[in-house]
Amino acid sequence: MDNTDNNTNNNVNNINPNADNPERELNQDTDINKDGISERKCRKKSGSGFIKGLAAGLFIGLVIAACSVIFANFRYAIRNNDIASTSVARLDYSAINSKLKTIGGLIEDRYLYGTDAETVETGIFKGMMYSIGDLYADYYSPEEFEDETDESNGNYCGIGVLMSYNAADNTITVVEVYEDSPAEEAGVMEGDVLKEVNHENITILDFETVVEEYVKGEEGTYVNLTFDRDGEEVNLQVERRQVEITTVKSSELSLENGEKLGYINVSSFEKATVNQFRAAMDKFDTDEFSGIIVDLRDNPGGVMESAVIMADYILPDDISTYSDNETDGEYRGRTLLLYTENKKGRDSAYYSSDEHSTDKDIVILVNGNTASSSEIFTGALKDYSMARVVGTKTYGKGIVQSIIPLADGSAVKFTTNSYYTPSGSEIHGVGISPDVECEADDTLLEKGADPSAPSPDIDNQLKAAMKLFEE
Repeated sequence: MDNTDNNTNNNVNNINPNADNPERELNQDTDINKDGISERKCRKKSGSGFIKGLAAGLFIGLVIAACSVIFANFRYAIRNNDIASTSVARLDYSAINSKLKTIGGLIEDRYLYGTDAETVETGIFKGMMYSIGDLYADYYSPEEFEDETDESNGNYCGIGVLMSYNAADNTITVVEVYEDSPAEEAGVMEGDVLKEVNHENITILDFETVVEEYVKGEEGTYVNLTFDRDGEEVNLQVERRQVEITTVKSSELSLENGEKLGYINVSSFEKATVNQFRAAMDKFDTDEFSGIIVDLRDNPGGVMESAVIMADYILPDDISTYSDNETDGEYRGRTLLLYTENKKGRDSAYYSSDEHSTDKDIVILVNGNTASSSEIFTGALKDYSMARVVGTKTYGKGIVQSIIPLADGSAVKFTTNSYYTPSGSEIHGVGISPDVECEADDTLLEKGADPSAPSPDIDNQLKAAMKLFEE
């Protein structure tokens, strides 16, 4: 839960804001990322950093690999709530510190290769977070935390592409080029396969190294990229600069009766998503359009508050269906959007308060990869019958990971809350069932939905959603 951005959250009333403990919800990393893992601060990392940390990384990798065997079943059980909670307060930190010194001495005296102290220290802290059994827990070094902050803000420094890595053939492919980005200006195209960076072969390097050590750099500098494009070699020079991530795409659809619909695809929930979504809604919230389809398929979530604010933009402020009890206090009678519980009980609640709403007919498209913040948005609108849901049952991630900053600039992340839709429906491990069940057919599975050019001829789930407006 992010209480650090007052401007962003000024239309959300939080009953229990932890102002002294800035936190926010984040999702696990994936292997499809902005310019690789992520484009963050404009800074250049020397290649020697990778080589310097290789030995230490090998050591920590062996430790983590061993730990993964020990903790694999433990982590699985935690996810399924099969294990009673234990307390780290019982740890003997004095003995642990003594043992770490002993192990450090052994490594210093006998380890064949060199080590990097900072890398080893980070590995120790990451190991502790891994050991608690939380699939989403992590430790961020000061640099990593700064990177995560930049990414969640929806702004980053890079060339403006989304890349995916295929381990089967060791290829890095451009899957999306952001509008008005340096990459688009330079002529980078979807489907381009990256072969060289600054005339150096990168196919022998791992994905993260390519991104961190080669593609990224200082703002205003240029990077030379060599792609394979349908068998032809393409060389492009691309400037590195700040790029706002485009997470919302919109277009018009036509029904058979001639009426028009607005189509809004939201790929993830970042801070920048809020204004992009509002702009798309405003465009379609006119007499010219009969309704709006919001496509959240394959949306893994993101910043929780963004989903709440976006639901607030659609819902009226005074629906008292789920806010007519004493726990709502001064917000009694307001539109409840979401509430969370921590290990002590009900923690926070969010209410509609932006004095904006729409009476447009809305249909939300979902599938099994619709998760987290996407489910918050869908659940709120579904509970108040403000939207019909089409597709397949959502993923079912109804827990919140809080990132808690530490004094030295580092941070830890772990699960702190579970959240519930206004009606009290639990999402985690359950998901949200659609009003209209519609599995993706073979054509959709083969060709995939195109958010830039949605077509009911290819997308049977979109066709099912459009059909609801004709009934």
